[in-house]
Amino acid sequence: MTAHKPSRRDFLKIAGTVSGGAILAACSSPATQTPAATSAPAATSGAAATTAPVGPTAVPAAVTLSTNEPNFGPGFEPISAAYTKLLNDTGNSWITIQYQSADTTTLETRMAAGDAPDLIYVYPELTQPWAARKQLVSLTPAINADPTWKADVDKFIPSMTAGYTYQNELYSVCTAAEAEVCAYNPDQFKKHNVPNPTEVGKDAFTLDKFAEMITAVADDSMKGFFAMPENNQSLGDILAGNGGAYFSEDGKKALLNTPEFIASVQYQLDLVKSGKALNGVQSNKDGQWVAAALANKLVASVIAGDWAWGWAHKTELEKKEFEPAMFYIPSGPKGRHPIAHSAGIGVFTASKAQDAGLKFIRLAFGKDFQKVAAEQYEVSPRFPGRADAGDSIFTKKLLPDFFPQLFEGGVPSATTPVINPNAIFGYMDDAYNAMFKGTDTRSVKDIQEELNTRVQKDLDAAAATLP
Repeated sequence: MTAHKPSRRDFLKIAGTVSGGAILAACSSPATQTPAATSAPAATSGAAATTAPVGPTAVPAAVTLSTNEPNFGPGFEPISAAYTKLLNDTGNSWITIQYQSADTTTLETRMAAGDAPDLIYVYPELTQPWAARKQLVSLTPAINADPTWKADVDKFIPSMTAGYTYQNELYSVCTAAEAEVCAYNPDQFKKHNVPNPTEVGKDAFTLDKFAEMITAVADDSMKGFFAMPENNQSLGDILAGNGGAYFSEDGKKALLNTPEFIASVQYQLDLVKSGKALNGVQSNKDGQWVAAALANKLVASVIAGDWAWGWAHKTELEKKEFEPAMFYIPSGPKGRHPIAHSAGIGVFTASKAQDAGLKFIRLAFGKDFQKVAAEQYEVSPRFPGRADAGDSIFTKKLLPDFFPQLFEGGVPSATTPVINPNAIFGYMDDAYNAMFKGTDTRSVKDIQEELNTRVQKDLDAAAATLP
């Protein structure tokens, strides 16, 4: 059985979360800087290691990123080497890298105190509230003043940029993009003589059809679907297809008790209770994250980011047990609206090295920076934020040709400028796990009403602290 590899979103859970930082130190003269031969190659990540030339008068900069991220550290040395080469090629071999550790709560406390790292590793759900609290620097003035930078921004996948935009200003650069997909095991469909999603076709692949097919392929050895994994990720795609949302447009009102939300949760509950879907919340708690469930042939299909397909692709192609497939997520009554997940970097407002940080960010928008993620896809499956930087992935036939189209119609993941919503996801995980296991027998409507009340109380309290 494949060992558990923490997903990028494990970092977001407040309890037990660990994140890290890198200090990029520049001296007054590159020629006299002591190289960091032991720190940079071993611990560098894509987000941490790339930086624009900041010149001989630059001051230190730093980046915080999750140590749970599956794209640096032991096992991911080729990524470290690729970014070290990029540093050298851009005249930045004199930059040293060291990591700090800070969970999300500690990081927020440090930002409030003004002593956080200069560059912050973020997700849209973190960027929004931190931008609202003026803890991240708006990149828009610098972008508007630089036509080349503006041209680079225009090359990014629109839904990826949208997640880092608050009140029409961009606050972070996307370093890793995710397309939401239906990843599946074709062998299980063949075993039961059931047409797979690709054979059904995009137009006919609806939520009703999805429920029908995963019911038909489930058996004693493999369930049809991995329900509600990773901070309710699959729920978000189903919810958007039903026309629902987590929060109101301004982010101040919880919408967990709407008919659309109730219907989306009921959909997954019915599949789990029928024995056709695996309880993804409990499985994740047990260390069987969504990609491992697919790779280990515990489920025939998942709705998740393309990294789930990528990890199964890596694992199972090595074993030659099966070749996973990828398709569009199913469409709902209101259409097909995949949730746009991503990771990025922003500049801390109180940074004393803001100029250096902005130059770091500037290079991160460039194609060479973005291409590293694509070139290292076989090490850590992650797509670049720039739509034009993934050529090597397609040259190697690692993703299907239609992959870029999976981003079409994407909407940002559940975000609100009022609050970091990760505690909310924790509430939901606990509630849904009890519901799936049958220890809470209340109706979905009653459970959602209780969750909505709790979330609204948190939103109101957080809104009162906004500037």
